Amino acid sequence: MPPHADSSSCLDPDVVFLNHGSYGATPRLVFEARQEWRLRLSGREPVQFINNEPPGLLRQARGEPGRHLNTDPMTSSMSRTPPSA
Repeated sequence: MPPHADSSSCLDPDVVFLNHGSYGATPRLVFEARQEWRLRLSGREPVQFINNEPPGLLRQARGEPGRHLNTDPMTSSMSRTPPSA
């Protein structure tokens, strides 16, 4: 593997890719997680997923930062960033 190649990304190891700012490569871990979510969403029962999964997934998502910030996940909420509001 060339010295510039990074196995944590999905880039072709034979291509030198220097711009990881504006259009950086998706890390392999993120790419694989995205694929898993796509399969869960569009898998065998997409309607069941949409109707039943979000509340538990949101509780989990609120809990992650709460563990780091020592806060109660039940008092946390999700919000949009100002540019997308």
